[in-house]
Amino acid sequence: MTTAALHTHATRRRSAFWLLAGTEGRLFLRSAGSVLWTALLPVVAVVVLGVVPATRHASRSFGGLSPLEVYVPILMMYVFLMAAVNMLPAALTGYRSGACCAGCPPPRCRPAASSARRG
Repeated sequence: MTTAALHTHATRRRSAFWLLAGTEGRLFLRSAGSVLWTALLPVVAVVVLGVVPATRHASRSFGGLSPLEVYVPILMMYVFLMAAVNMLPAALTGYRSGACCAGCPPPRCRPAASSARRG
């Protein structure tokens, strides 16, 4: 394979990735709840905690870290979890109803029927 062929192959892969990332980004922005819980609320929480002077000073109870330094990794995990909880079910059902998973077998029974059996 020549370097020109490798370059065009890499360019095609990159452009397909960016096309997919752009499409998923637009789909993400359509859902106001997802944007609120995964993007806006954590940023507001860090800004509010950063404004409070007591959260910026190191504390012995946190092992020499400030409460803000302790809270940021927790907030990052919150963002990842909320993104999964808010967006994954809608994305999977959208893929199933579209052409992506058209060949997937249908569910065995309706959700109402399975919950009636448990009751």
